[in-house]
Amino acid sequence: MLITGLVIAGGRGERLGGIDKGLIPERGIPAAVRVAATLRETCPIVLVSANRNLESYGSMDFDAVLPDSLPGFAGPLAALLAASEYGVTGTLVTVPCDMPTLSPEVPRSLLHRLEADPELDLVYANSGDVPQYLVAALRTTCLGGLDEFLATGKRAVRRWYEQIETAACSFEDPKALGLVNRNSADDWR
Repeated sequence: MLITGLVIAGGRGERLGGIDKGLIPERGIPAAVRVAATLRETCPIVLVSANRNLESYGSMDFDAVLPDSLPGFAGPLAALLAASEYGVTGTLVTVPCDMPTLSPEVPRSLLHRLEADPELDLVYANSGDVPQYLVAALRTTCLGGLDEFLATGKRAVRRWYEQIETAACSFEDPKALGLVNRNSADDWR
C-alpha cells in the first residue's frame, strides 16, 4: 500500500500574529521539518501544504510543496484537496505543523487502525477528550467529493468527516506523545 505523509502548514498563523508556524524553530529545526521526520518513519513520500514562504519550504526535506488551489487560505481541507489534485493515491497521513514533538507511535497507530477496518475511510487522533481532526490517516478514495463540499463554502473539518466513514483513535497520554497543538506564543515557549 502506498503511504504518503502531508504536513499541513498552509494557515495564516493568526493566533501568532501572522507567523508561519511551520518555520518556527523547535530545538533549532523548523517545526514542519520535525513533523516531516516523524512522518518519514512510516511514509516514504512526505509533502507539505504551504501557502506562504514557498521557497523556504521548497529548500526543506519535502518531496513537494503543495499550495492550495482555492483562494484566501481556505483551511486545512484545502490542503487535502491539494494533495488529491497532486495525484496522491493509497493512504494519506496528515499532521499539522504545530505538533513538532509528535511521537511516531501516533501515525503508526492510526495506520494500524485504518488497515484493520476496511469499512473506514479515515481515522483521526483523539487526545483525551480533544479530537485532533488533522492528525489522521485516510484512504484517498474518500477525497473524491471534497471539491464539491468545499464549493458549497463549508470549511469545518468535522462537518466533512460526517460525510465519510470515520473513527477516533484515542491516546492515553497525549502530552507524552506530543499530541498537543501549539497555537499561542506561550505554547511555543
